[in-house]
Amino acid sequence: MTQEQHEKRLAQQRRRRAENSGARAAEARKQNLKYKFGLSVEEYDRISAAQDHRCAICRGVDNNYRLAVDHDHGTGQVRGLLCRGCNTGIGGLKDSPLLLEAAASYLRRYGKS
Repeated sequence: MTQEQHEKRLAQQRRRRAENSGARAAEARKQNLKYKFGLSVEEYDRISAAQDHRCAICRGVDNNYRLAVDHDHGTGQVRGLLCRGCNTGIGGLKDSPLLLEAAASYLRRYGKS
């Protein structure tokens, strides 16, 4: 294969990858939801619609990211959909209501409401 043929073949592969990237991303999302959480895309969409496409905690909307699936790490049960900030926050506090309450108390002590 000549260098020209090789470059032409690479260009074709890049074009095909670009044309199929949306379909590959959709399939990867579908597989990820099913494997990690046992959800179909339709079930995720129903939960999102029931929450008015907002975070279940802060009610915020982030158009740059999909809402994260929040689940109980012990049982795997899906609790709802959260924005990145809320999902990271409760995860960082080990999903512990006691730690979350302690953090809220700490913030109130220093004038945050």
